Amino acid sequence: MLSDILHVIGYLFQKTLSTFLSILSFPIRIFCRISINIYQRIVDSSPKSKPPPPPLSTIPPFLEIACFNHESAVTAIAAGAHRIELCLFQALGGLTPNYTTLWLLRSAIKERWGEAVKVPVFVMIRDYHLSFVYTKEVLAQMEKSIEGFVERGVDGFVFGVLTPEGRVDEEANRRLIGKAGGKPCTFHRAFDEIAVEEMEEQLDKVIDCGFRSLLTSGGGKNAVEGGKVLKRLVERAGDRIDVIVGGGVRSGNLEELRETTGARWYHSSAVLENEKADEEEVKLLKEMVDR
Repeated sequence: MLSDILHVIGYLFQKTLSTFLSILSFPIRIFCRISINIYQRIVDSSPKSKPPPPPLSTIPPFLEIACFNHESAVTAIAAGAHRIELCLFQALGGLTPNYTTLWLLRSAIKERWGEAVKVPVFVMIRDYHLSFVYTKEVLAQMEKSIEGFVERGVDGFVFGVLTPEGRVDEEANRRLIGKAGGKPCTFHRAFDEIAVEEMEEQLDKVIDCGFRSLLTSGGGKNAVEGGKVLKRLVERAGDRIDVIVGGGVRSGNLEELRETTGARWYHSSAVLENEKADEEEVKLLKEMVDR
């Protein structure tokens, strides 16, 4: 009899405890659900941040080939060049090409690849080879040349004007950039005529003018000689402008230049003889920048 009573008491205690715990857990469950919902709403309403851009060191370097005739440009494109600088007369450091050269290049590209290949072509604007200090008349002719090539749909321009004191002529360069119709412009190796100790300051002037890139050997006879200056220019430029390493760049020194300068762009004519780009040399350069 006593054992039955104790059994009933135990049963009632267990039921009472179970009911009590069930009642107690209800508000706890409600609280947890509300907390989860609030947290989810906060997450959903937060602005989605974009992933950070990759550091420059992870962006593959690029290769620009200076071409003094349309045949070299076709060769460079076939070998994988990322961009063409079109000009004439290597012995004079490159001068403004004529419209016929551009037409021949486009015709050759269309005949060989159709519309499947689109490699940017930047045109050199340099009508006078003895100096980078130009008269008003020469500047006016350069403006007309730019306007003519804009009408013909080129992708960009390469030029540079200095003052008689050997510094960046901001007024003249701005005028020429203004005629480019928004096309990107490169300040060419006129920059190497500037005193080395002033180059970093003058780099800022180039940027202020609106140039998108700067072609230079760092003031040296070639890029290897100017390697230390090039490294400083690349570091000062940051992501404000592309410093293009040029001046005697070949497959035999490109690896050294990459290690020394840390630049993203390299410029070569890849000419071994007769002002014609050597296809195997361009391929070697391309393989090296792709590593």
